[in-house]
Amino acid sequence: TLQRLVLRLLVEKAMPLDEILIVTFTRAATGELKERLRAILTEALAVLEPDGSGGFAPAGKSSGEPADSSLLQLYEKWRGEDGIGFGRARGRIAAALENFDEAAVYTIHSFCQKMLQSFAFSGGTAFETTLDEDPSITARVIEDFKRSRLAGEALKGSPQAQQELIGFDGAELLRQ
Repeated sequence: TLQRLVLRLLVEKAMPLDEILIVTFTRAATGELKERLRAILTEALAVLEPDGSGGFAPAGKSSGEPADSSLLQLYEKWRGEDGIGFGRARGRIAAALENFDEAAVYTIHSFCQKMLQSFAFSGGTAFETTLDEDPSITARVIEDFKRSRLAGEALKGSPQAQQELIGFDGAELLRQ
């Protein structure tokens, strides 16, 4: 779905690839999405090349072989009189492939890291700021939270509530 949305943004909205942000959860998903995105752009470029018989064929297929039907519908939509036209569509896709290394495909973590670095000066943070997943920091924060609540007025005089807070597993809550 994401790769088709990107294709449509490139062609139908004339949005350059470097202005589209794509965020995934894992590094593996990011790598796979980049591969799929490059593949769909390459196929679209090949399909939009007239094959000389009036039809349009995906890379490696004859014009008689059907490609993905939803993609063929897009190509037909772009070819129609009210459509963008294959020339423009090809130009936009070719530009995206040419600048593919500038595609903004990140994990949530890497995107946040990039934003921290990009806006370090205006945000008042160090330029070398990094995001780490350090369990000792998490444990310290949970203990500080518990201590501050135990010292507060709300739990004074309620030994049962204090015991519940002491037994509270904040780390499990954060994992969930």
